[in-house]
Parts: sequence; C-alpha cells; structure tokens
Amino acid sequence: RQENQLPDLRVQLEVFDDQRETDEELANHAPSVIDLSSHVDVFYAILSQ
Repeated sequence: RQENQLPDLRVQLEVFDDQRETDEELANHAPSVIDLSSHVDVFYAILSQ
C-alpha cells in the first residue's frame, strides 16, 4: 500500500511547490499594506488579483 502512495505524494508535493512559488510571486507584487484583520482590505486585495 505504501508503494502506491508514493506517486500520489510526489504529485502533491509538486503541486504544493508550484502553488507556493505562485503565491510568493503574487506576494512580491502585492501592495505592501494589507490589514489581514480587515475583511474589506482582504476582499479588495483578492478582488484586484
């Protein structure tokens, strides 16, 4: 059973790494001041993507 899970784990790790790189790129281009405790700031930050 563990051998069958290894390819799945590799795929999940690749997807995770790809998404992390995308998130880091977006974070570098995002406005520097987003108050995460403000639902309005978070909404507009997501909307502007």
